Amino acid sequence: MVWGNYWSETPPALRIKSGDYVRIHTLITSNPERLEGAGLPGDQVEKELRDAQVIAVKDRGPGGHILTGPIYIEEAEPGDILEVKINCH
Repeated sequence: MVWGNYWSETPPALRIKSGDYVRIHTLITSNPERLEGAGLPGDQVEKELRDAQVIAVKDRGPGGHILTGPIYIEEAEPGDILEVKINCH
């Protein structure tokens, strides 16, 4: 997870090979305090979102977005096509 920046030099969080299946849990771009301030009961805030507040503080960039990745695809070359299938559950 990267918080608050889009930097091309960020080291990959994960390295995969062509054909690999990856399951990723993404988080809402907000924080527990804002959600609770908007009326969401505290027990309905995802534990992972609370955990991210603690983990990301040390490497947090200037923006407010929580980004998943980056993910590096082994042996990918310029001009290759990346197919991504998103399954929402």
